[in-house]
Amino acid sequence: MNLARRTQYLKALGITRWQNRPSVSEVDKEGTTRPKDPSVIKPSPTQGGSSTFDQLALEAAMCTRCVLHETRNRVVFGSGNVKASWLFVGEAPGREEDRSGEAFVGRAGQLLNSMLFALGLDREDVYIANVL
Repeated sequence: MNLARRTQYLKALGITRWQNRPSVSEVDKEGTTRPKDPSVIKPSPTQGGSSTFDQLALEAAMCTRCVLHETRNRVVFGSGNVKASWLFVGEAPGREEDRSGEAFVGRAGQLLNSMLFALGLDREDVYIANVL
């Protein structure tokens, strides 16, 4: 990314200070090692073999597989354009998300809105979800 474009994005996001991180190759030269075979946890298959967003949302709304269902008010599944080129996934829903039923609200939502604005996008142009 060129300097002018980066400056434009940072200004739109309200970021006044920027510090470059070392590139991956620079980090590797310093002797950092990466695991050769990271363990991957495969998700368990869903009971109903859900294949569409509507089916997944219904399955999530009815889910009782863990204790979280005992205290939740709403299932925060996701919102936006399901055919979008951009997908944003946040951490598990917090209190504000549980109250509103929408992902990325509060301070995180404000930051995401600013980032989307800097990219020339609206929330309706992307799909936004939380880890379930």
